[in-house]
Amino acid sequence: MAGSSFHHLPTIDVSALPPSLLGSVPSSSSTSSPGISPSSSSQGGDAPPFPPPLSSLQTEVSNQFSNINQAIIPPTLHVPACMAAGTFSFYSTMALSTLFQGKILRLSTGSMTPVPTIAGIATVAVGGLAAHGTSVVVTALQRNERDKKTRRRAMSSSSWWRQSTQQQTQQAPAFADFMTFDQASQTFQSGIQSIENDVRNFGRALRNDPAHAVRIATLALIAFKVLGGRFWSIPPSSYTSLGSFARVSHSIPAKMNYATSAQRKVIETVGRRWGCHTCGSRMVFARTKPSLSGGATSIVKFHADHMPPRSVVNAMDSRWWRRLLRIQVKQRFYPQCVSCSNVQGSILSKAASRNGAGGILKSKANGARALAASGGGSVAYNHGFRPRF
Repeated sequence: MAGSSFHHLPTIDVSALPPSLLGSVPSSSSTSSPGISPSSSSQGGDAPPFPPPLSSLQTEVSNQFSNINQAIIPPTLHVPACMAAGTFSFYSTMALSTLFQGKILRLSTGSMTPVPTIAGIATVAVGGLAAHGTSVVVTALQRNERDKKTRRRAMSSSSWWRQSTQQQTQQAPAFADFMTFDQASQTFQSGIQSIENDVRNFGRALRNDPAHAVRIATLALIAFKVLGGRFWSIPPSSYTSLGSFARVSHSIPAKMNYATSAQRKVIETVGRRWGCHTCGSRMVFARTKPSLSGGATSIVKFHADHMPPRSVVNAMDSRWWRRLLRIQVKQRFYPQCVSCSNVQGSILSKAASRNGAGGILKSKANGARALAASGGGSVAYNHGFRPRF
C-alpha cells in the first residue's frame, strides 16, 4: 500500500532548492576561492555543512509540496469550462434520447402510462453520468495542457535550450517550421490519448464502484426535479395528447364548446409568453395572416386547444361506468400554435375516417386510447433539437 501511494507523489525538484541550503560537496576539480586553499576546502573551511539543518530542509520541502498542491488543484477558471461541457453533454443526451424514443421505440407523451415517465427517468440518469464523465475528461485535458505549458516554459527558460534552438534555426530555416508542426502533432496525439485514457479510467471506475454511478444518477434525478423538470415530458410530443411543454398553470378551464373571444385572447397571450404546448414555439418569427375577429383585424398565432380533444372526450364519456356514475372528463384549453393545430386537425380527420364513417371514434372501449395514440409514434413532434423561438 505504501509503495502504491508514494508512486503517485510528484518528484520534488531538488535543483530548485537554494545552494545555501544544500551546501557544497567538495571535489578535487572545483576551483578554490581566493585565500582558501583546496586543502582547507576539503577539510571544511568556510563551506556550509552538508547535510543542512533538519529544520531548514523541512521548511523547504514544505514549500515544494505547497507548490505541488497548487498545481494539482484545478484553478477557478476550470469550473466554467467543466460546467459548460457537462451541460452540453446532458442536453445532447436528452435530445438523442428523444429522437431514439420517437423513431425507434415509437414513444410519445400520449403513450400508455407510465411508459413515458420510465423512459424519462432512464434518460436523465444516463444524462447525469454523461455530464459527469465529460466534466472529468475536460478537467484532465486542461490539467494536461497546463502541465505542458509549464514544461515548455521551463525548457524555454534554459539558456542551453535557447542557444541550441537559435543555432539550429539559423543553420536550418526549415527547423522552425518542423518544430512547430512537430509540437502541434504531439499535442494532438497526446490529447487524443489523454481522452481515451480518461474515458477508459472513468468506465473502469464506474464498474469497480457501481455505488458511485448510482449516486451520480440519483443526484441528476433530484436536480432535474428540483429545477422543475418532468420525466414524462422528455419523449416526443403527441399531437392528440398533452404535449411536452404543457403545464396546468399555462392553461384555462374549458368545456365542450369552442373558446369564446375572451378565452382566445387569454390563450393568445399565454402562448406568446410560454409557447405552444406541443412544440414549445413562441412564434416570434412566424409569418401569419391577419384574421377578422370580433369586427377587428388581429394576428392569431395560437389556438385554444381542447385537452383531451373533444373526440377523445366523447369516446371516454360514452363508457358505461362513466355514464352510470355520471363522471365526465374535465377539459382545459392549452395554447397551440397554428402549425401544430393544422397537423392535429389532419391527424384527427384521418383517424375519424379510418375504417368507414366515424372509424375508431365510435369504438367505446378502445376509441379514446387509439385516438390518443394516433398523434404519437412516428408522427409525434420531436422537440429534442428544435429551438423554441
